[in-house]
Amino acid sequence: MAKQKGLISGWGLKMFALFCMVIDHIGAFIPGMPFWMRYIGRLSAPVFFFLMVEAFFHSRNVGKYFLRLFGCGVLMQLGNEGMKYLFHNGPEITNNIFLGLDGCLLVIIFVDSFIKGKHRFISFLCVVASMLFTLLTEAGLIGIACSLAFYCFHGHRGRLVLGYLIACLASSAILPLMPAEYYWQVNPQWMMMFAIIPILFYNGKRGKDSTVTRWFFYFFYPLHIWLLYAIGQFIR
Repeated sequence: MAKQKGLISGWGLKMFALFCMVIDHIGAFIPGMPFWMRYIGRLSAPVFFFLMVEAFFHSRNVGKYFLRLFGCGVLMQLGNEGMKYLFHNGPEITNNIFLGLDGCLLVIIFVDSFIKGKHRFISFLCVVASMLFTLLTEAGLIGIACSLAFYCFHGHRGRLVLGYLIACLASSAILPLMPAEYYWQVNPQWMMMFAIIPILFYNGKRGKDSTVTRWFFYFFYPLHIWLLYAIGQFIR
């Protein structure tokens, strides 16, 4: 999205998403937590997908960004397996947003290559392969749909809102029309539609930028997952 008047920088958006994410994971890992905490968590992932697409458009080295996400994703996956082993084959930790973001980034890279006419047949095959990979990650179909909406309508606020809302509805099982209880007590993914509100306040600026701020999320994300997982296992 082009630079514009707004209240929230990229750093501010990331902190908002991180706050919602922590609430969601407390609700997910700690027994007895109220289900409404999962509603708040639905505002988190779309913001991270949005910032990933922004990084694609503005990063000086997209390849380096991809490798950083991939490396962190592999290390987190190893850590997830280690936590499971530590708690004597406890429940799986399915959280690994790094691999999900990396898969969606690959989809965007190859879609962009296809649109620009660069080796279109190979680009098309790579789009399909990267989508199949992403479907195996935490991002899934929702991550692909949101990322494509942010990519296709980048810089066009009105179209972005409409495209994003359609992507949410089409990918979060809202359209089949289940009983109301299903959307409140089982699948609150429809709440992710409201993530467009903070995104619309984005001012197109990175905000705080230092080595600490650039690496903060890469360390905080896995550490808070593993800590909450451990607390949840001790409580059980």
